[in-house]
Amino acid sequence: MAKVIFYSVSQTQFDSLVTNGQTKDYALYFTNDTFRIYKGTNPYGGGSSDLDVTILGSTASFPASGEINKFYIKPTKQETRIWHNNAWVNITYPVSTSLSASSTDIEIPTAKTVYDATKNSESTQNKVTSIDAQSTDTQYPSAKAMYTEIKALSDAIDGLESGSGSGEDGADGLGFEYRGAYSSSATYNKQATATPNGSVVTHEGSLWLYINDTGTGHSAPPELPTTSNTWWTLLASKGEAGTPGSGSGGGGGLSNVINKTANYTLTSSDSFATVVGNSTSAITLTLPASLSIGTWFTFVRKGTGKLSIKAPANEKIMESSLGGTLFCDTTATLAVCILEKIDNTTWIIKSGTGAWETT
Repeated sequence: MAKVIFYSVSQTQFDSLVTNGQTKDYALYFTNDTFRIYKGTNPYGGGSSDLDVTILGSTASFPASGEINKFYIKPTKQETRIWHNNAWVNITYPVSTSLSASSTDIEIPTAKTVYDATKNSESTQNKVTSIDAQSTDTQYPSAKAMYTEIKALSDAIDGLESGSGSGEDGADGLGFEYRGAYSSSATYNKQATATPNGSVVTHEGSLWLYINDTGTGHSAPPELPTTSNTWWTLLASKGEAGTPGSGSGGGGGLSNVINKTANYTLTSSDSFATVVGNSTSAITLTLPASLSIGTWFTFVRKGTGKLSIKAPANEKIMESSLGGTLFCDTTATLAVCILEKIDNTTWIIKSGTGAWETT
């Protein structure tokens, strides 16, 4: 009867015996870490060609550690791992059938998952095919819409730079012609294309614009608080009477109409007055700082020179910069603007006529 010797060794020890030619043909070697049997150098019962596989159930998780030379497969995730160097190594990564903020870089989404996510994202977008002033932040322009808009802007810039992109001259705007105090015998003009400069008169301290198609046979402007009749509409109303003066000229109230032909800085005592800029050259009227909210001024550009209204250093007029200006320099002579202070830093145009711009 042949003698058989059994050895229990690690896989590393067995491999070393093979390398050094120290195995015995009549000996059986059991590897205690890879659980294999060798007769001499030959694997017993298939040896290294054996395939050891563990199939995990749909709700089972991979164990904390595994066995060497064994495949662990989770069919529901199509994930395969082996235990190597005391750690799990993925042979295939798990598939994912959903995409979310919790998705990781070791998950592989299926083609259908990617398609569904893309399709759902596209269906929830408010896609538009054009861009204009009515576009909102909840709309997403298509690539073609963005290209079309950018191309048009680029062509316009190229035209301006080359001098070929200038547009046609616009039509002349409507203006005013100041006719002094109302006269029943005068002929007045309504603002129209044929007579662009509408007639403006003063009557009982207020400023009125003529609005009737017939220039004669008119009546006087109405008494305040009525602001219009068949012939006239109110541009600027009469201010309250000023407090009595204290100078040697004494006796009378201060005028509520201030006429200026040169630069002038208003004071708080000028509040609620009508300030008329009457000059053939440019003049600047500067608002006083720190006036009460609700204070207003009526500004009238009567001359042909540019009239600028400058805000205090820490205040603005409409959308101007702090300390900015509101100005009028159109060809039409007469322009009216009523400014009111609505908070500590902002003046607004309450009403007016003519073309006014801010800087």
